Amino acid sequence: MIRTSPSTDTPDPADGRRTLIRLTPHGVDLPTRSAEGFDRLRAQWARTLGEERLAALERDLRTMAPGGAFRLDAAGWFTD
Repeated sequence: MIRTSPSTDTPDPADGRRTLIRLTPHGVDLPTRSAEGFDRLRAQWARTLGEERLAALERDLRTMAPGGAFRLDAAGWFTD
């Protein structure tokens, strides 16, 4: 199995105490692929429950865990 790392790390040539961490192309693409996976999963839930029941479930979950505590939309981390 080949593992693709989302980042690389190298010693900082200007400061030996630091490590430079950079995203690989895989790491840059990861939030998009994650969002696409969630979209496929949500579509499956909508087919199983129906769009109306799923929307009600999402509203109920927002009531129980109001915004601000933490974000689940990883792609949104890069837009703030």
